[in-house]
Amino acid sequence: MRQRRAAALVAAVLSGVVLVSGCGTRVDPAEVRAGAQANGPVTLDQAALDQLREAAAAAANGAAAPAAPGAAGELPDVVGGATVPGSGTTGSPGTTAAPGSTTTKPGTTAAAPAAPADGGKCTTQGAPIALGQVGTFSGLAGPIAGDGLTAMAVWAKQVNARGGLACHPVTLYTRDDGGDPSRAAAATKDLIGRGVVAFVGNLTALTQSGFLPEIKKNCIPAIGIDFGAEWATEPCLFPQGGGWRESIAGLVQQAADRGHRRIGLLYCVEINTCSSIGKDIGAAAKQAGIELVYSSSISLTQTDYTAQCQNAKNAKVEELVVAMEGSAMARLARSCVALNYKPLLVGAAWAVNPKQAEDPQIRELGLAAVNPNAPWFATDQPGLREYQAALKTYAPQIVSSGMTLQMWSSGKILEAAVALLGPAAREKPLTADQILSGLGKIQNETLGGITAPLNYAQKGKSRSSGCVFVTLLGKQGWTAPNGSKPLCISGARDLR
Repeated sequence: MRQRRAAALVAAVLSGVVLVSGCGTRVDPAEVRAGAQANGPVTLDQAALDQLREAAAAAANGAAAPAAPGAAGELPDVVGGATVPGSGTTGSPGTTAAPGSTTTKPGTTAAAPAAPADGGKCTTQGAPIALGQVGTFSGLAGPIAGDGLTAMAVWAKQVNARGGLACHPVTLYTRDDGGDPSRAAAATKDLIGRGVVAFVGNLTALTQSGFLPEIKKNCIPAIGIDFGAEWATEPCLFPQGGGWRESIAGLVQQAADRGHRRIGLLYCVEINTCSSIGKDIGAAAKQAGIELVYSSSISLTQTDYTAQCQNAKNAKVEELVVAMEGSAMARLARSCVALNYKPLLVGAAWAVNPKQAEDPQIRELGLAAVNPNAPWFATDQPGLREYQAALKTYAPQIVSSGMTLQMWSSGKILEAAVALLGPAAREKPLTADQILSGLGKIQNETLGGITAPLNYAQKGKSRSSGCVFVTLLGKQGWTAPNGSKPLCISGARDLR
């Protein structure tokens, strides 16, 4: 029950993927590839590109992505919402990557030879390390999550350009679960069978009931993205920043810090457990000394939210917490502006993709968002500058976002863990047990300012950073009121 409640807020944002059976982009079950060889931009198969562009265009127009012919309910192994220019493949079905080659098996990012960018330390190449990534990258979630898929491939490319993880070139297997827990379970089990020793950048808000049991069976480490309270306590899970409880408390605390005392909440009906969000927001509001004065269910498929806007206006709501994705936020904003009612919206930054963030109605109301990691557009931290440089080098066609930084952060945590293993990590193939050992040594790790300090080494304590970062979307775009200074809330981890 705790897991279901914890995932409710994020699941509400992604729940559109299950509204229509089989909706979303489709590709041949030969998986989409995002090449991670050391040189050249991230590319996807041409057929996948055409379908991703079509899906992105449909999403931008507020329509469901078109479905290609296929069996009812059939979903591709990997799709994403990124519109990646260019074409090209790095292998053919049935081929595998030989050491030092850039030929890949479908669904992988290619392992690259060790490069001198490692500072000359990698004089010989170790055995490749297989990593997995499982998540809901299709359907209505595609426009939100797709660029994150590419960002994870960018991380792998940059690591391989520097010689790999302790001289072990990275091969990244990515699978889409289509919002189906059984598909998530099957994909996770399959990748473990292929020799995957860690999972990174997993987008499993809707599918954790399938993903987590497979992770826990053999305690294969899963690093990000945190979508529930269990990520702070389970021994095989490692959050990449601030957790769910801090996010709930942060949404409320930033309103109190702004001097607003009356907040409202809109929660979706597509996910049964969404109704529990009201209790959690209410507890956080009481702790912050403000009031939850209005709460209402909504549907993500509504074309108009006039009734909710009028009721919130009557209740004198100053900030309206919205558990919805960007296109629904835009329709809500239009309804409220039409009534000359302009509350500040409050939600998750990653739920609004860069295109949706340009919507004039959303910008007129404004969107206050808390993020588990630092503002992705800031340049005052070395970790942020490295991240932005990697995107510019390997995937200049995508726009930096909260989602892409969360994915990148997951990879950087794995880097930090392997580095803590020392020279011995280069001598033999890396194993899940070794990676768990390295993760267990992490203390006060900020990844160069990308996150508040992470402490996985403290036994019996939350692994979440305990902090979030505040961003604000307004008429001029995204800003960071507190810069890259985190908002840390006492007692947030104890919310029930």
